[in-house]
Amino acid sequence: MIRLRLVRLSDDGNQTLGVLEAYARAGDRSPVARYFTLEPSWRGNAAGVSCIPAGRYRVERRVSAKYGLHLWVRECEPARSLVLIHAGNVRADTRGCILVGVGTRDVGGDGVLDVTESRAALAGLLALVPDAPTNGGGAGSDGTLVVENALGGGAAVGG
Repeated sequence: MIRLRLVRLSDDGNQTLGVLEAYARAGDRSPVARYFTLEPSWRGNAAGVSCIPAGRYRVERRVSAKYGLHLWVRECEPARSLVLIHAGNVRADTRGCILVGVGTRDVGGDGVLDVTESRAALAGLLALVPDAPTNGGGAGSDGTLVVENALGGGAAVGG
């Protein structure tokens, strides 16, 4: 089972940037992959506009017409449902979800860092997450996600 660790590094009041590390096993000390992340800022865990609180979550592979194959962050319910890790490059793409990228740069020319090469990053991440067998109709637990706040100088993010 894959273990993911998201460390939030900055929050400008509109968006949160971080680093997502993937570990092959729970006890590993060195990540097998590292990606940049983009989320909305903390807005009281409100659906569609806020990042999720720091904490521990299950992640499962999921397919939808809108996002194709992506990861579903579970155990956000009942306050939130369908918090996803999916492709997208700018804050408007987040809709309360976590975007992954290979790097960061100002994609929109607005002076704000965005994530880059998001589809490539998501494909790399999905290749690391095995498709777990189902347990009674669910998608099964493909891994865990630990979200931590290590923000310097910015707003405090939930949790």
